[in-house]
Amino acid sequence: MEESSEIYEVVDVDKSPELIGGYDRLQRYVRYPKSCRRENIEGDVTVQFIVDEHGSVLKPSIQQGIGGSCDEAIIRVMAKRAKYTPGYLDGRAVKVRMSLTVYFRLR
Repeated sequence: MEESSEIYEVVDVDKSPELIGGYDRLQRYVRYPKSCRRENIEGDVTVQFIVDEHGSVLKPSIQQGIGGSCDEAIIRVMAKRAKYTPGYLDGRAVKVRMSLTVYFRLR
């Protein structure tokens, strides 16, 4: 099966990629950096990435960050732990650009 280099937006595909295990499972892998806890850093981090034809995450990058190592923490999790079902267009798996917001809250 030939893979395309074209990247689609979520609104352009027939079936969007889905995070295997859901957001709660992914959130369990995110470790709140100790330095952020000490400095009371909290907020929302939005990461943009591509889900390829196999469901792997490619090129995660921060679109909106809060700094203090929280941004790096979510990049690591997305690159190593996140797995998706692929997106489909016209019955074939395609690359899809997506974004996800992760919430860092002190409790």
